[in-house]
Amino acid sequence: MKPQHSLSAVVLVIIAATTLRGQDAYTNPLGYVRLQTLPTSDTIVACPLERQPEFSGKVASITANVVAVDGNPTWTGGQFQFTEGSQPKIYHARFTSGALAGSYFTVLGNSNNSLTLDLNGTTLDQAVAGDGLTLTAYWSIGALFPATDAGVSFEISPSVFARRTEVLVPDQAAVGINHSAIAIYFFYAGAWRKIGAPITTSFNNTAALLPDSWIIVRNRGFSGSLCFLGSVLKSAVRIDLNSTAGAKQDNIVALTRPIDVTLDASGLIASGAFRSSTNATTRTDELFVFDNTASGINKSAAATYFYYGGGWRKVGQSLTTNFGTDPVFKAGQGVVVRKGANGIASLTNPWVNIANY
Repeated sequence: MKPQHSLSAVVLVIIAATTLRGQDAYTNPLGYVRLQTLPTSDTIVACPLERQPEFSGKVASITANVVAVDGNPTWTGGQFQFTEGSQPKIYHARFTSGALAGSYFTVLGNSNNSLTLDLNGTTLDQAVAGDGLTLTAYWSIGALFPATDAGVSFEISPSVFARRTEVLVPDQAAVGINHSAIAIYFFYAGAWRKIGAPITTSFNNTAALLPDSWIIVRNRGFSGSLCFLGSVLKSAVRIDLNSTAGAKQDNIVALTRPIDVTLDASGLIASGAFRSSTNATTRTDELFVFDNTASGINKSAAATYFYYGGGWRKVGQSLTTNFGTDPVFKAGQGVVVRKGANGIASLTNPWVNIANY
């Protein structure tokens, strides 16, 4: 499946930070981002803002995948554990300072002052007491596209077989390139349903959207307007880019930023996550950008960038031109980073982006 895009209008509203009750920390400023989705088209949509953090504080200690926090947050045991019918949110904890700044982990459960995290095969060895930490609910498909927004951000499907607006989630764990969708959702009979699942099952809360990835909104004859109102992420963003020994690997990624970010400001090269090409024809790592203002389904990339000879180059353009000032990371949109074979093994390289606001 080839990705897709649409014009986004961004209005950033900065609100004075206020202290969170009982915590030695501050809330993030709030932002507002509106995205347009075209009719009879695919639009790539990423989350440029987070939902408002429900805790902001510091790490007290770490034991394996359990993080105790400073102070006395007076949580209730299991307060942040998803339970269908009673606790509908799925949470993640994000490190906001220290060696793991920008990294986030899904919360599996909690005690009155600690969080148990899903490390997904990694460790917290680099984190230490005093590191900043926030606790935030993921955007779910039901939170991003609530039923009250029917006719505004999405169109209700009249039947299971006549789906109007579909939300496609690319398979992040797939090996290779041109990843297909791992799930397709549509709104029918009062809730978001999933193709292949029982039609009586609601996925309003269980379909969590990762903050460093993107989805595809596929409209039929409908033109939508999607509004994000949320928290401006002030910390670094850390995204793991994967590569394999003998083949190219696509990474479906997006920056959680409410403003456009240029190639030079992205940190791809500075963090060592994106490799320079030694040959302009046989490129090592590539970055594919898509055009959300163009109509169509399964659109091909509108531009391909690579790093060569000390600057950012663009396929089809002169190798003497540096495109580092191109704002390719649009607020609320995503890209594909295609990592070339590394000749060693399956590797992960962290891409760290520092906020420039």
